This record gives sequence, structure tokens and C-alpha cells, in this order.
Amino acid sequence: MSADEIRVFEPQALLEGATPAPVPVPIGDLISMVRSAPITNGPSIRYGAWECSPGVWQRQITQAEFCFFIEGEAIFRPADGAEPLRLSAGQAAFFPANSLGVWEILSRSRKVFIIFDAAETDRA
Repeated sequence: MSADEIRVFEPQALLEGATPAPVPVPIGDLISMVRSAPITNGPSIRYGAWECSPGVWQRQITQAEFCFFIEGEAIFRPADGAEPLRLSAGQAAFFPANSLGVWEILSRSRKVFIIFDAAETDRA
């Protein structure tokens, strides 16, 4: 590994960076926005920032994801019936590939994330 392959992320810069785009499949009014960019040294690996007002929406990401909550509180209800997860500011989480379910956002939330190409996670 060379120093050129290491990436440093500034969460505030991500949140203030590019124009946010709506996240698909809200359940009700649009409540979630995302900013993201590719990481050049990996196939389909993206990093970004997500922010969301209170409400409910369907999680559509099929790739593995690591995230760190900067602000807020949310409950993730897995589609497979597993125990709901409560996440809040200062906590990090890893979602394996195909972790589908519903987000219930309890208070304005912000997180930074890295989404990994499913082909890459399958090799781990």
C-alpha cells in the first residue's frame, strides 16, 4: 500500500460540499439527502455524508456500508425480522451487503459513510 491509496475524510467538508441529492424511496414526504463521491482506488467504493429529518424511509443500499453518526438518533428495523438497532450521535455501525430494512429517524440525523462494492465485500 502506498500513501497515495490512503484517504482522509473531513466530515464537515462532506456535509458542506456538493449539492445534496434526494435519497430514493421515502415512506411519506422526502426527508433524506445525500452527498457522495467515488474513492478512486477502489471499484465502486464511495464515501459521503447523509442527513435526514424525522420520518421513515426504506433503506435501498445493497452494498456493505460503514457509517458514523455525527448527530441525531434513529432506529433501523431489518427486513429479515432481526432485532431493531438504535443508533445515535457518536456511534458507528457496519451494515453487511443486502442489509435491507426501514429507517425510523427520531431526531434530525447526520452521518458520514463509506459504501463498498459488493464484489469487494464478497472476497473478504
